[in-house]
Amino acid sequence: MSQPGFTGFWRDFAPVFDSLVPPSTVERGFPEALRSLAGKSDPLVLDLACGTGRHTIPLLEAGIEVHSWDIDEPSLHTLRARAAERGLSASTRSVDFLSEEPAAPHDGFDVVMSLGSTIIMMDPAAQAQWLTRMAQMTAPGGTVIVDTHHRPFVEALHAGGPRRELAIGSHQDHPVNAQAEWSPAVDRWTLTYRYRSGGVERTAVELATIRTESAILRMAADAGLVPDRSFADWSTFDSAPDARSMTYVFHTAPIPIGEAHVHP
Repeated sequence: MSQPGFTGFWRDFAPVFDSLVPPSTVERGFPEALRSLAGKSDPLVLDLACGTGRHTIPLLEAGIEVHSWDIDEPSLHTLRARAAERGLSASTRSVDFLSEEPAAPHDGFDVVMSLGSTIIMMDPAAQAQWLTRMAQMTAPGGTVIVDTHHRPFVEALHAGGPRRELAIGSHQDHPVNAQAEWSPAVDRWTLTYRYRSGGVERTAVELATIRTESAILRMAADAGLVPDRSFADWSTFDSAPDARSMTYVFHTAPIPIGEAHVHP
């Protein structure tokens, strides 16, 4: 199964996104927060749908081993270049995570994370498969982390009606605007971005599936994941009812003591 709308949108919009939300905005304490969630000082991390490396780079700088996978090779090229500028080496792989079956390390990754609200770019069936595949790549007792747009924020934004005009920010000294349309009956939020890039007027359409928290937790349970916490702020792990996005942390089941293999 491919990722509906994912590659086309990001191929067009990735440079604009980096202007709107610069990679430097990732919290300075992100590596330590990740170590805390993983319960390990040296977790083996899979950064899934890593993009241009906004989360990979801080982890590499903190000495954490990261494998960075994405479906978009140009984004991986940018990631490797950004890492090289800092004297770092990035382990990258171009992969369609939903249609291919890449192998995990023998014991699995300690942390499998998919940040940047990647999961919203899929239909419900693909979202469920994404979480299941993430769980399969994770070591027993390991940590799975995903974030998504917060549905209450979207609902509040559209309290006055299903269509809104939004001022998003700027790219190359020109405004980025969007027409937003919310269809709650099918969990669909459509954002049509209008921006100027390279002197040309362009558009990019984001087809987002915004699930309720209960639906997200049901998908995770079906994938065999156990909920740990959810939060809006990586620096404090605090939540907020009006947060734009939420991060969900899950764990895979540990190996029962009687089934653990002890090597001499």
